[in-house]
Amino acid sequence: MNLRRKLLAASFVLAALPAVGQTQRMSLDPANIDTSMQPCDDFFAYSTGGWMKANPIPASEPRWGNFNKLADDNLATMRGILEKLAAGNGVNGDADFQKIGAYFKSCMDEAAVEAAGLKPIEADWKRIASLKDRKAIIGEIANLHAIGVPVFFGFGQEPDPKDSKRTIAQIRQAGLSLPNRDYYFKDDAKSKSLRDAFRAHVVAMSKLAGQSPADAAKTADAVMRIETELAKGSKTPVELRDPESNYHLVKQADLKAYAPSVDWGGYYKQASVAAGELDLSQPDFLKAVERVVTRSATGDLKAYLGWHVLRSHANALPNAFVDEAFAFRKQLTGAKELQPRWKRCVNATTGAMPDAVGKAFVAKAVDPDTKARALKMVQNLRATLAEDIKGLDWMGDATKSQAQVKLDKMAEQIVNPNVWIDYSALQPNEPFYASNLRTVRAWTVKHELEKIGKPTSKDEWQMSPMITNAYYEPLLNIIVFPAGIIMPPFFDAKADDAVNYGGIGAVIGHEMTHGFDDQGRQYDAQGLLKDWWTADDAKRFNAKAQCIVDQFSGYTVVDDVKENGKLVQGESVADLGGLAVAYRAFRKTEQAQKGEKIDGLSPDQRFFLSYGQIWAENARPEFARLQALTDPHPAAKFRVNGTVSNLSEFAKTFQCQPGAAMVRANACKIW
Repeated sequence: MNLRRKLLAASFVLAALPAVGQTQRMSLDPANIDTSMQPCDDFFAYSTGGWMKANPIPASEPRWGNFNKLADDNLATMRGILEKLAAGNGVNGDADFQKIGAYFKSCMDEAAVEAAGLKPIEADWKRIASLKDRKAIIGEIANLHAIGVPVFFGFGQEPDPKDSKRTIAQIRQAGLSLPNRDYYFKDDAKSKSLRDAFRAHVVAMSKLAGQSPADAAKTADAVMRIETELAKGSKTPVELRDPESNYHLVKQADLKAYAPSVDWGGYYKQASVAAGELDLSQPDFLKAVERVVTRSATGDLKAYLGWHVLRSHANALPNAFVDEAFAFRKQLTGAKELQPRWKRCVNATTGAMPDAVGKAFVAKAVDPDTKARALKMVQNLRATLAEDIKGLDWMGDATKSQAQVKLDKMAEQIVNPNVWIDYSALQPNEPFYASNLRTVRAWTVKHELEKIGKPTSKDEWQMSPMITNAYYEPLLNIIVFPAGIIMPPFFDAKADDAVNYGGIGAVIGHEMTHGFDDQGRQYDAQGLLKDWWTADDAKRFNAKAQCIVDQFSGYTVVDDVKENGKLVQGESVADLGGLAVAYRAFRKTEQAQKGEKIDGLSPDQRFFLSYGQIWAENARPEFARLQALTDPHPAAKFRVNGTVSNLSEFAKTFQCQPGAAMVRANACKIW
């Protein structure tokens, strides 16, 4: 899979026409404002308090905000489309539509899933059980990788960071069940309790799969031992943010020096990948894999492999497995109920064939003029950022010149990809959902690995056009805005410029300035991992970024958990830059120049309120903890308050006085 790009690509969130039977939401609703609060004291509470009171978190969700509501509307729209396709209606000769209809139908056929039981994965278990020695066990890694089961390490493809026109193989850390390596070592009571809950979860799942209580306990102990050892060799989320230290170009023959027990020639042959240079992203992790596979008991290794087969298919198995998987997941997220099956199946179908779903969604739900209108905003934001670069007092002329070249070459794709993925070789026609899942995963692995050794393409997206999100890809120097986000409340053709610039304008500015955040700035205009800054300019930028790190490190998320300023600095730098650039672009509009009020609000007030309201969100404490420990995006409250409190334009708009909570004495300023 496209592993490095999934690690590095900076998205806006971790999330047209309304769905039939649903009401069109206003892009800026005064009822969302909590007038009992003061904008200079807590702008998040002021701008979103009314919304938060009116929108409690649904039992099936860990958090609920405007991103989630729009994503939910898009799911409902796609449900209607998929139900028709599953019934054989609306295919209109499009083979992709037939395939997503069939896949969705197999997922929704609960009776067939129950009847299938564990049949779809029995062959894997029997094969693992029959393995006679350590060599055979290690050889099984390739079999499981081929069907998308990520044991021990990840193997995929990426544009070469030092030569991004070519696509190379990549090996990176993987193989853990818990969110990241820190979950295996943090010694606070909550973390210890969660590890105990995970062990109990492995026992429960193994018993459902037919193991005796004693054998299930042994499986759980083996999984914990092996994954803890793998975690010891893994990098932290913050360490993974450094592109240079996570790039090591080696030859296939060099892999023997790190993991001599793996038959790399045989692995490459089974993956149908030619020998060549690859990025061994975390060399020390591969050494940890070698220690695990050579020092662990063979029974433990087989238990680990069998567990990951079960874990990776659990949500496609009978309800008892789905329920147990959710029982553990809700301890991580706080969600109270399992999502209805139709939502899980729409999401599963989207994950299986993202472009086929996106093509159907765009045809049904997107105004044909949306792309042109959104592109015009991109052009306006680009021109404003170019002006900002010229006027920066902390960046020298040489770096400014290269920054301008990078901005000029930054490509954009809006609504849908220029070229859709070709699914002609994919035939998900198995009788059981879990079997179709395996078919799709095997096709996807093959599709990704076939890119190795070929020129890099900018056409394939990392998410479906249906998704409510956006991203910047530094290796390709491209910004992407799917159809699923170019809708109210982010973008509305009927809304005034203030609302659109405070909404989708801030999203566009966010993605553009990702090209110059702590990670993105390390890549040049061609997407090469290359130092193009002067030493003095880099030093000044790092000092400004440290201001953001220090600011966000002071925010308490929940209980004793604070934001990790180093982890969230990239997103927070992009939030600040994006909103600042969007505001200056908005100030060029006729509405801003006239200054006429709407609903008693000035254009500038509407701009900032629009930004605040796109982040309206209620979150469960369990999810807030999970986000703070794993996600490079800070909590919604701090994305709003932390950003506007650095802008003098915000203070002027709401007449905030020095000393107010939303006026930082030592404001962070980059763009």
